[in-house]
Amino acid sequence: DLSGCDKCQAGKFAQSGKSIECEVCPPGFYSLDDATSSCSRCFAGKISGVNSRECTSCEPGKSSNGDRSSCELCSKGSYSKEASSGCTLCDGGKYCLEGSGKMTNCSVGFFSSSGSSSCKKCGESQYNDFEGSSTCKECPLNQQGTEDRTRCECEPGFETVVSGDYMNCVCEAGFTLERGQCVLCGAGMYKNWEGNEACKSCDKTALKGSFSTWTSIMSADLTNTSEIL
Repeated sequence: DLSGCDKCQAGKFAQSGKSIECEVCPPGFYSLDDATSSCSRCFAGKISGVNSRECTSCEPGKSSNGDRSSCELCSKGSYSKEASSGCTLCDGGKYCLEGSGKMTNCSVGFFSSSGSSSCKKCGESQYNDFEGSSTCKECPLNQQGTEDRTRCECEPGFETVVSGDYMNCVCEAGFTLERGQCVLCGAGMYKNWEGNEACKSCDKTALKGSFSTWTSIMSADLTNTSEIL
């Protein structure tokens, strides 16, 4: 019967004056109403299949592909919100696993650069006391990061001296600082206080005939051997 025309249902279309039957909307397109002469393209961040009445938003962690026929997972180091047309690189100090819908802060003691899928631990001489940091802080002289890299501590061989909020690391009594290390005072030298200063010579600072003990802390007078033994 050619006495009239039929309406195409939603999800289909027919070109005016050219079609003898309705065609389905292809993937990435839709038609919401009946009697449509063309299909509309889905907006970026949304997709549709064949013969669609409407488009569906991509969920967080995914983005619409080029022809808007499917949602694809965000790669490692990137993320997306709902209905996104593309994925965004993670900021420095954060990380994103594959398919992430949001960024996650790096823990204290760790850091990351932009576009990271994991966080790295600060170096041995570094620390970090804030979440979400893109860099680590350097420890002061003669200090190193704690095992968890959340603060600094004195390097092995140094004594901790605290004055208010300030921490200083110095050599123990009987040791002097040489090339960044605390070393034992040499024979004939002594040092009976904590600090990084040089050891003193027994010949110049003690009584005649004195010597330094094996600990290199004190000097003694050989004339009074009963007090030494």
